[in-house]
Amino acid sequence: MVSAEAARTPVPASHVQEPHSGPCHSGETHSPITLETTRCCSAPLVAGGYWAIGDRGYSPFQCGTNIFSFKDSLELIRHKHDFTVGIDFRRNQMNVGIEAFQDGFWIIGNGGNFSGLSSASVAGNPEADFLVGITGLAIHDQTFNGPVSGRRCSIFRPFFEDDWRVKPSLTHNLGLAWDMTTPITEAHGRMANYVPATWKLLIANQNGVSASAGVNMDWPAVEPRIGAAWKVMGSEKTVLRAGYALYHDSAWSQGAQGLWQNPPFLGESDAFTGASCAFATSYCATVLGQSPSGISLSSGFQPITSPPTAATFTGSFYTQPADFKLGRVQQFNVNVERQLVGNLVLTAGYAGSRGTHILVAGNNLNTGSPSACGSGSYMIGCLPGGAPYNRPMARSTPFLCLAMWARRTMPRFS
Repeated sequence: MVSAEAARTPVPASHVQEPHSGPCHSGETHSPITLETTRCCSAPLVAGGYWAIGDRGYSPFQCGTNIFSFKDSLELIRHKHDFTVGIDFRRNQMNVGIEAFQDGFWIIGNGGNFSGLSSASVAGNPEADFLVGITGLAIHDQTFNGPVSGRRCSIFRPFFEDDWRVKPSLTHNLGLAWDMTTPITEAHGRMANYVPATWKLLIANQNGVSASAGVNMDWPAVEPRIGAAWKVMGSEKTVLRAGYALYHDSAWSQGAQGLWQNPPFLGESDAFTGASCAFATSYCATVLGQSPSGISLSSGFQPITSPPTAATFTGSFYTQPADFKLGRVQQFNVNVERQLVGNLVLTAGYAGSRGTHILVAGNNLNTGSPSACGSGSYMIGCLPGGAPYNRPMARSTPFLCLAMWARRTMPRFS
C-alpha cells in the first residue's frame, strides 16, 4: 500500500510493500504448467482404513537456506527532481534432503482384503491381512548421486525513481524496475525436465541442455510504479494521495517442483495388486485354481540396482515449461487525509491488490471422462454432445496421473 505522512514528502510508489514467498522472489506473466505423476494417485487407493506402515516420507525434513544480498543506490537532486538509481542483488541457496520413501512403506488393505473370499461374500479384514504378512501395496524409492539437492537462483533488480515536485502543492513519483530472476539450477546438475509430449527427459548440462534443464529466463519482467500527493486546492489541511505499482513474485520452487526427483537421479519401485488369491497354499489356489498375487511383507522391497530411464521409471514425473513466467502482483491505493482540529486527523482510503498467474496446485490433467458419458442424456464432464474421452497420456501403468501445477488469475483483494 502506498502511504505518505505529508504532502511535502510523499512516499514513492516504489515503496509499496513487496510480496515475498520464499527465498526466490521475482517475476512472471502467463500460464505454464507443471505435471506430477503417480503419487497423486495413491490416496484413492487406500481402502483398508489404515495408513502406511514404514517410512513416513521426507522425515526428518532437512533443509538449509543461505541468502546473500547486496543493495546500493545513488541519489541526485536537480532543481525540482530527486533522482534515485540503484540495484538490488540476491543469491539464494537451498540445500534440501530429497530422500522421500527410501526405507519403503506398505499399505495394508489396499485394493481389498486378501483374507476375504468374494465368491463366498466374505469381506475379509486388513488386520487379518497384516497378521498373515500380506499387503496390496509396497513402495520405496532411492536417490542416485547423493540425497541432497543444492538449488540455486539469483535475482538482479536495477531500479530508477524520480520524485518530481511539479509545484508546491503537487508531487509526482515515477519509477521503473527490472526484475531479472534466473531459473533454478542444481549445484551438481542433478535436474531433469520431463517433456510429456515426447516422453523424454532434458537432463541438465547434457546434450546441449542448459543448467536449468531447458527452462528459460523470464526477461521482460519490468515493474512500473507511479504515485502522487496533492494538497487539494492548495489547502494545508487536506491531502489526496494515490499510487500504483507492479511486482513479480514466485514460489520458492519457481515452479520447478521436483525436477531433481526425475530419473536418472531418483528411482522408485512400485508394487500394486488388487485383493485376490493370497498364497499358493490358499483355498483359492489349491481348490479354485487361482494364481496367488499377494505381496509378502517378508519379501521387503524390490531393489533398484541402477538409475532408471524415462521408459523404465515407475515413479512421479515432473515437468516445467521452457517459457515459464513468474507471478505478477499489482498494488494500488488512493486516500484522502483531512486535519480536523489540533492533532486530530481523519483519513479515508481504498487499497487493492490483484494477483495474476500465481502458482497453485490444480487438478489431475490425465483423467478420463465419467463412465456415464456416451450413455445418452449425461453431459457433465463429457465432450460436447456428451461423448466420452480417454485420458490423454495413457500408459502401461494404470496409476499414471498428471497433477497440474499451474498459474492462474487469483481474486482481487481490497
